[in-house]
Amino acid sequence: MHVASMLVLERGPYLLSVFFFVVVSLSFTTEAAADGSSASPAAPASSKRACIDASERAQRARKTGELRAAADALLVCSAPACPTMIREDCSSWMSDVRAAMPTVVFGARDAEGHDVVDVRVFVDGERTAETLDGKPVTLDPGPHAFRFERNGVRTTTEQAVIREGEKNRAITVTFRPAARSEPVAVAASSASSNGGRIPTATWTFGAVSVLAFGGALAVDLSAFGDATCKPHCSDAQVSSIKTKTYAAGALAGVGVLSLALAAYVFFTRPTSSSAALSVLPGLELRASAHGGGAELRGAF
Repeated sequence: MHVASMLVLERGPYLLSVFFFVVVSLSFTTEAAADGSSASPAAPASSKRACIDASERAQRARKTGELRAAADALLVCSAPACPTMIREDCSSWMSDVRAAMPTVVFGARDAEGHDVVDVRVFVDGERTAETLDGKPVTLDPGPHAFRFERNGVRTTTEQAVIREGEKNRAITVTFRPAARSEPVAVAASSASSNGGRIPTATWTFGAVSVLAFGGALAVDLSAFGDATCKPHCSDAQVSSIKTKTYAAGALAGVGVLSLALAAYVFFTRPTSSSAALSVLPGLELRASAHGGGAELRGAF
């Protein structure tokens, strides 16, 4: 006990000085921590430059009506890392831009008037929605082209001018069924209607052919009659016979050409693979696609 008392008396001043040093160090550390928490660190120079650039982009976009681009830029310059003055200006401008930015709500109905949601929407050629959910979509003010697509139906388009500050404007379309079978039905109807009669052009060319062949035969017979003067034909008679012969040949050529045109018009008309035509009473003309030929059958 005596020894312990002596040690305390001898070590007392040293222990007291150590205790005092520890207390003073803790107080300085606490003050420094308090000062550090109350003062915000300065933003880096690169961050300040980015904030200024975003602020300038936002102002230019607002003037040109690109409100969505302006809103994106204002989000950058209103961040906490930006200087106080720029941050406050951008936050104030953001409120104005959001108030001016128009919104639309897309809707679509089927032919019976029922709402449908499996619809893709394109705004000015850019896909904006995969399905319809009834939520508003932000757009820049101005004219826009809306295209609505749905499987199995016709694509529907809509034009609209969206005004600044307009909110939740409804853009709704009604789909009509896609008439995929209409061209086939029209072709079938045309074939069935044309399959029962001969085209007018065929009759016309056929008539010209008959007249030409008849004329060629008559002129040729006349030339044959004039040739009885042989072998004592005069020069005038020889010239007349030659003229008539040439005329008969020309008329025969016209007849052949007209007959070919009549056949071409007849066989290239819209028809089924095999069609029977009543040309004259008791006479049936049947065109068949098998073998690329034609049959002429008669019932007498």
